[in-house]
Amino acid sequence: MAWTAPPTFVSGNALTAAQLNILGADLNETATAKAAGVGQYFVATAVNTIVARAPNFDLYTGGGTDTTNSTSYTNLTGGAGCNSASGPKILVFHGASLGNDTAGARSWASYAVSGATTIAANDSVGIAVDCSGANRVTKCATAYLQTGLTPGTQTFLQSFRVTSGIGSYVVRHIGTLPF
Repeated sequence: MAWTAPPTFVSGNALTAAQLNILGADLNETATAKAAGVGQYFVATAVNTIVARAPNFDLYTGGGTDTTNSTSYTNLTGGAGCNSASGPKILVFHGASLGNDTAGARSWASYAVSGATTIAANDSVGIAVDCSGANRVTKCATAYLQTGLTPGTQTFLQSFRVTSGIGSYVVRHIGTLPF
């Protein structure tokens, strides 16, 4: 239900059921009434319309190092991923500990989107390490405002690739703040 401007009241007139129903419905459109869980925040989706959103986060430690020699984005055995209900925008945070067994090679981590919207993993939202020496590990992270989403539930899953050599990925994380 949408919020409705309350009627104008006249001093001395009794409130009608219809007027009180408008006030009651408007109270149900407040953040307090819509809060269904701890940690939620509220986003305006139209004039006088709010929805509850919740941040999401996934940390994958996996108990070891996962590797790939794929030059195209691929999923690893374990990876960070999360689901978020969103409007057309979402702030995505992701990071990883990246390495490569070949000096001069680059290891990348990005994310793909599926669900209401489909976006392939790509370098424009990725993080990378250019290894000056073999087997050096660097922790990298970034934040990106992902726009152009179809409102609904989105799934964000990290994907990985290399320019050459074997990329190693230890701790990986992804988080979202939907709008």
